[in-house]
Amino acid sequence: MKIHIPEHIDLNYPERYDLNIEISPENIAVAVIECDNQDHSFYQCLYPENYKTIPAFFQDILFENEFFLFNFRKVNIINYSQTFTFVPDILFNEKEKGEYMNFLFCKPEGKVLFQKDDLLHLILLHTIPDDLYQFIQRTFVGVEISHHLFPLLRFFNREEFRNKDKRMLVNIRKKGIDILCFDQEKFLLGNHFECTDLNEIVYYTLFIWKQLKFDQHKDRLYLSTQKEELNLQLKNYIENIHWIEYPESLGMA
Repeated sequence: MKIHIPEHIDLNYPERYDLNIEISPENIAVAVIECDNQDHSFYQCLYPENYKTIPAFFQDILFENEFFLFNFRKVNIINYSQTFTFVPDILFNEKEKGEYMNFLFCKPEGKVLFQKDDLLHLILLHTIPDDLYQFIQRTFVGVEISHHLFPLLRFFNREEFRNKDKRMLVNIRKKGIDILCFDQEKFLLGNHFECTDLNEIVYYTLFIWKQLKFDQHKDRLYLSTQKEELNLQLKNYIENIHWIEYPESLGMA
């Protein structure tokens, strides 16, 4: 599958750009972002048609598009995985990262990776298929592999979102939702739910809201997508609902 890069992306100077690639079970999303001007970016979502596995689809995309091997400033692989957990960094031992996952999941498959957020003092553990991990390591030099929630976690903890109240982000994807919750600078919860039905989205949102004892009048709910019907249903229970706009390359697919 050939990818056509628009003219405003000048790959004669790849060092001026970051390459972000999100790999999920349904698709592969590619973003080329100019470092000094993120308005100059390119984003495309690619869907496999006659491929049995996403790694095979990913390999063919790379072989058909030589720009993937250009010397970008940074290459970020965003790993969509439902096998993940959060650990306070004070309790984390890298040598035991597999033990954490084995304790929480029944025989988790794949390579265990982690990212650390220094501001939140938090470790995000996740798994990636072994064959996909090996292919990425063979193909890219100095690549960073992060979980799909990690860029959202950092984005939603920016100073502009903090105040004295609690806040929840519901990131609506094609086949599920991500939920992140904070109390000012304190991380409360991060989870992913497989759902597409509007009533299910409302249920999971309100369930977490109630479990964490959010206040329906003063605490804030942020939605990543403007869905009028969803907004109307949630307005019956939550007063402060906002639409959050962030770069498409963060939420990716």
